[in-house]
Amino acid sequence: MKAITLIQPWATLIVIGHKRYETRSWRTRHRGQLLIHAGLKVDSAYLARPEVAALLGDRPVPTGCLVGVCNLLDCFPTEDVHGTIGDVERLVGDFVNGRYAWQLSDVREFREPIPCRGALGVWNAPPNMGTTLADLPYFPVVETATQSANGHRRSN
Repeated sequence: MKAITLIQPWATLIVIGHKRYETRSWRTRHRGQLLIHAGLKVDSAYLARPEVAALLGDRPVPTGCLVGVCNLLDCFPTEDVHGTIGDVERLVGDFVNGRYAWQLSDVREFREPIPCRGALGVWNAPPNMGTTLADLPYFPVVETATQSANGHRRSN
């Protein structure tokens, strides 16, 4: 199973439903299931911003672990989504021209983080993760106002 590592608090912002696009300087050809890994780094300055703290509430931002899984629907230039994203999505992503928006759906947060080493790029999770994930209970998927307002889907 493929995975992507994010600095915190962005991994948590994805799994709690405030971030429907992961923005990167590079594109990916991967589509389908993608594990969300919280790296060891935390951007404390970003985390301290009042608007970010309000999104997180009292949620912890675990590090060095898998925090959820999603479906990677598509990857396209950020210019393609400029007119379709709301203020929260702009706050939690870097949508400047020349970057890529990875469209995420069916995000599920794990009830308990799974300790795991991360890596750069899209990486292969350890083989034993497949059986672990099958038995792991997820939190129920709840569509937030942010999620339903950011329903951009590009047709080819």
